[in-house]
Amino acid sequence: MQIRLIAVFVVILAVLAVSDGWDWGSARRRHRSSRISSLPFNSKIPGGLVSGKKIIISGKPFVKGQGRVAQLCD
Repeated sequence: MQIRLIAVFVVILAVLAVSDGWDWGSARRRHRSSRISSLPFNSKIPGGLVSGKKIIISGKPFVKGQGRVAQLCD
């Protein structure tokens, strides 16, 4: 019974981490570090080991890049 409870708890934690984007970002960074480091906006963001969610929220270079794309489309 205890093993089942622990398994359920771990699954819930994993789902929360993935939905929050934290575990997802760190796992992705470990496996595809070369691809992510080659992205232009990632080099401008201070603190490379930040969760994916924080990069999107606090990554001003990423927002600026989106703005440039919008201006080019106009």
